[in-house]
Amino acid sequence: ESGTVFQCSGYRLSTEAEWEYAVRAGGWTAYYNGVESNEDTLDCQHFPELESIGWYCANMTTLKTMGIGLLDENSLGLLDVAGNVREWCWDSFCAYESGPVIDPDGGNCQGDEGRVLKGGAFSSRAADLRSAARMKADPDTRNSSVGFRPCRTVFE
Repeated sequence: ESGTVFQCSGYRLSTEAEWEYAVRAGGWTAYYNGVESNEDTLDCQHFPELESIGWYCANMTTLKTMGIGLLDENSLGLLDVAGNVREWCWDSFCAYESGPVIDPDGGNCQGDEGRVLKGGAFSSRAADLRSAARMKADPDTRNSSVGFRPCRTVFE
């Protein structure tokens, strides 16, 4: 019998909840630099508050990934968590559970729902870089706007 994702002794993908916690770095605003969301940013519009934290369609001169460490880190020291590439998460793309959940492990949905991608990409609109924004893709998806950030469970 296999255990939960948290029992993995090596590197793995973060759960969606872990990813969002790490990106928010203790904050609750839409973007980790404290800026609230601008839900009206539906097209590729310039959103000045994002210039220092994320690569997205309005501040890209070419549609390709940028080098790491060129923009501001969050308060946990993580770089490039907004934009540049969407990041795979462990989770199946399920509807959120109702009510509070502690340490959700990503579960599996009924049927083929795809996997969660977070963070937005160099081709994304500003709203897609929000910490809570999510999208889904088939795990076989391969393209230049999708990547991953390994994490590791700390055992005490």
